[in-house]
This record gives sequence, structure tokens and C-alpha cells, in this order.
Amino acid sequence: MKKEEKERLRQFVSFKGTTIQGLEKMIGKSNGYLNNVKSLSSAVIGDIVRVYPDLNADWLITGEGEPVKVDVGNDVPSQSEQGPTVPCINAFVIGGSLSEQIDGGNINTLDRVITPVGGAEMAIEVSGDSMEPEYPKGARLFCRRIDDLSFIEWGQVYVLDTTQGAIVKEIQPGENEGTFTCKSINAKRYKPFDIPVSSVRGLWRILAVLILK
Repeated sequence: MKKEEKERLRQFVSFKGTTIQGLEKMIGKSNGYLNNVKSLSSAVIGDIVRVYPDLNADWLITGEGEPVKVDVGNDVPSQSEQGPTVPCINAFVIGGSLSEQIDGGNINTLDRVITPVGGAEMAIEVSGDSMEPEYPKGARLFCRRIDDLSFIEWGQVYVLDTTQGAIVKEIQPGENEGTFTCKSINAKRYKPFDIPVSSVRGLWRILAVLILK
């Protein structure tokens, strides 16, 4: 299995509370099978998806998109249903930072929503169209904070907690030292821009996207 595929699969199964070895047992493969195959065949991916139907197979193969894609149509989970919950920021562009909202004593006043994926610490709703079609207006992003910036994967989409508020962008190293370049998926309408790393109070990795229709 390719190094990148193996790492993405390891990340996903860890969110599910197991290991690659545990997954091998669940799909009826011998110990070490996934480590030894050159690449994941469509048959093996099908076996994995049958175990974890919420896995985004395109992300597993290419790294594009998010580990989990949840499209629930009009069936929005109610708070009376069983399942872990996380605080939800209801407006994507907010006054102040996420840190102020979550760490500053406001967390108990925030609505809580059921998370479809393990490891999420927060949910936030998209209000703009700069990241369409993958992150449309109204989509709910389930995120986990990254404490060490050395774990940033360039070219991936993150929620950036900045001094001016929260934004969601694909990030790349900036042309100037000490900057990030922020890119929109809706690139025809929104041009890339640089922001100082010093203005970023935190980064949040997107684990799952809940699209409400």
C-alpha cells in the first residue's frame, strides 16, 4: 500500500477507535495484508466501505476532500438521539476568534450537535460560498484543533482561527516568510490571499462535513 494511502487509512481507523490490524480482521484479511499490498484494489476498498460506509473512498485514494462525507438530506439528527455531541458555532464569520468563543467561557452557552465522527471537538456552520461546491453554504464542519503547526498538511482545507474571525481555506506556505497563502475552491470569484502566521490563533482540521439539503 502506498505510504500516503496507509497514513490516511491509519488516520481514519484511529478515528473509529481501531487499528489497521483490527480492520484487517474485520475485512477477513491476514495480519500484515494491508501493509504488504502495493495499492488498494477496488475490491479491498469495497470491503473497507462495507465496514465503514461513511468513509470517503475518494479521500482515501487521492487525499482530496474529507475523510467522512455525510449527506443527510432533510433528516437532521435531533438532540434527543443517542450519540456524542460537540459545541456548534452557528455563524461561520464571527466577531472575535474561535478561541474566545470556546475557551473564553462561552462554550456552555453554545448549542450542541451530534457528531458523526470520533475525535471532533467542535462544529461550525458555513455561511459563505467561497468554498463551494465541497463546503456549501449551510454545511456543518466537524473539526479538531491542531496544537502543533508542524502537523499541517499543505494543500488541505482547514478552519483558521484568526484575529479577524474564522475562515475556511486551503492553505499553502506563503511566498513571504511567516505567511500562509489561503485559497478558495470557488476560485473564479475569490482570489488567493496571504495572511501572517502571527494572526492565526489556531488551526482546526476538518474531520467530517454534514451537508443539509
